[in-house]
Amino acid sequence: MSDSEKLRTAIKKTGWVPASLIPLGATMIGLHRFSLAYISIGVAMLWLILLWEYSDKVYKQLLNSNKAEMRSRSTKPQHIQRYRHERRRLLILRVGGIIAGLSISAPLLFYVHFEENDYEFHQTFGILTPASDPMPENPCRDSDPPSSAIRVYAAGGMDWSDKSRFALVEIGNQDVLSVEREGDRISISGDIYTSDGDAVHIERNQFETQDNSAFKPIRPDRHTLQVLDKWHEEVLYIRFLNSNAVQVRGVFWKPGRPFPLIVDDHSMRFGHDIYESPCSEAANVAIKVS
Repeated sequence: MSDSEKLRTAIKKTGWVPASLIPLGATMIGLHRFSLAYISIGVAMLWLILLWEYSDKVYKQLLNSNKAEMRSRSTKPQHIQRYRHERRRLLILRVGGIIAGLSISAPLLFYVHFEENDYEFHQTFGILTPASDPMPENPCRDSDPPSSAIRVYAAGGMDWSDKSRFALVEIGNQDVLSVEREGDRISISGDIYTSDGDAVHIERNQFETQDNSAFKPIRPDRHTLQVLDKWHEEVLYIRFLNSNAVQVRGVFWKPGRPFPLIVDDHSMRFGHDIYESPCSEAANVAIKVS
């Protein structure tokens, strides 16, 4: 028995490998070990393709192709045509095996991806990353921020700064929400309170709630965080539009204050005062109330 035949025989005996790896991947999904699930299913796919490549059917076709190749050296047209036919059949078998392996593993990998997103978006912690949304139209005609500036879209207006760190929301000279540039990315930090004193803590785009019953984080994607209170009212919405722009709205309570700062897409309200389309530039604070 030649070395290639020994190798083929040995590989044919490893059919248990993909049969074990696929259930292992399913187990890893249940344990929320998604990286291991990807690896298990990916290796199972490659192993299935390897088993097909060394299967009796492909091997027999390979022998037929080699025999036809030997005859084709006689330059007889029928032998050359036969050789081309056998080579096409071999190619079809090999490509078919790859397609079959992909057709089995691709839905499984998609399912892992779906479960990973579903798990991540239902956690009370996570990381926000910039999207690739186009830059919104500038609502402040007199403001022309440089391309490197961080733009904050809130209350129908736009505030920007070219500083490495500045406050998005400040109440009584204390930062409630701040933004910081880190290379070509931006991160947000702050504490969002309810009237009862419950809080969502955000530190460099990583958020965590103190009480699952008081807050419900909603993650429609990796670039957006929406937080609802126990009355299902929105208390915070942050979307990283792109690496230079953030959209913000929310209800910002400060402990000891009788009323919150309410920021929506069109205006902001603090007590009896209402402000529409605020614009500022090169500022240390985007939204500030006393």
